[in-house]
Amino acid sequence: MSFQILLFIMGALSHAGYLPFSYVHFQARLAESVIAVLLTIGLASTFTQKTWKYKLTTATQVLSLFATLVGVVMISIGVGPQTNFDYGLHAVMIILFLVALKMLVQPNRIALR
Repeated sequence: MSFQILLFIMGALSHAGYLPFSYVHFQARLAESVIAVLLTIGLASTFTQKTWKYKLTTATQVLSLFATLVGVVMISIGVGPQTNFDYGLHAVMIILFLVALKMLVQPNRIALR
């Protein structure tokens, strides 16, 4: 999950114009910043002993995946960045969400040990 957070921070920095391969786009920067915060909350919940940490972590992954898919739809209809970097970054993000969710729904929940 920490790698996911870093990817979204990198995406937000890219859309803010701070990286060499940047495409400045306010809405994309805002969305990726919100997703990074959401994933940080999910990551922080894994360090608690609370019984709801599994539900919260899964919820943050699902909501973040949904928001990322909204971003992909926006890209595909021509709203926002149309760079190869952005296409590749979103593909990696979606793959990581699917892997994380697969780990979270396994009966032994290896992701939260």
